[in-house]
Amino acid sequence: SINPDREPDPEENVPDPDPDPSPDPPDDDDMYFPVDYSKGGINFWYPPYTKGSVQEAMDFGGPRSGGRIHAGYDIGGGGVKGHKVYAIRSGTVTFVGNEGTRGFVIRIKHSTDDKHTMYMHLVVNSNTVKKGDTVKAGQQIGVMGDTPNGMYSIHLHVELDTTGKFEGYSKQLNPREYLQVTGNNKTNLPNPAKK
Repeated sequence: SINPDREPDPEENVPDPDPDPSPDPPDDDDMYFPVDYSKGGINFWYPPYTKGSVQEAMDFGGPRSGGRIHAGYDIGGGGVKGHKVYAIRSGTVTFVGNEGTRGFVIRIKHSTDDKHTMYMHLVVNSNTVKKGDTVKAGQQIGVMGDTPNGMYSIHLHVELDTTGKFEGYSKQLNPREYLQVTGNNKTNLPNPAKK
């Protein structure tokens, strides 16, 4: 029989649900230049250029031998080895490895916009990330190099597109504009080494 004077059985020890669960953290919308531009030897350029100059060839759309057009933007290392390379935006690493004349390459699909970046000519196996890793903006991902096999001077070649296919100048975006370069060796983006 039920005893009306009996205390009810205590409920099992179930934690109360969080009345105000925290929302998922917002995507990191930070953006950094891909190198420490305070280091000696770092150089990057802004038009106008002297026709046929190295600076013109280093820019997006610059003329190359054989009628080719430069599909990226080059940041020079001034012959200095060891410059660290940093992720411009947060995202997911989609490729790490050697890729013909592109040398040692890292590609990242951004989590904060519809872009992909490719970082070329890195020192072989200098990567601090692997395919599938999530990276934060300003995180070191590799080291500037001259790959493949010293074919180029030490520099970082950056390409930008919306597909991750990197199919050449006519199908890609201007990395110089994306990197907010405002003049010779000047950018509006923060320095990743100073964050």
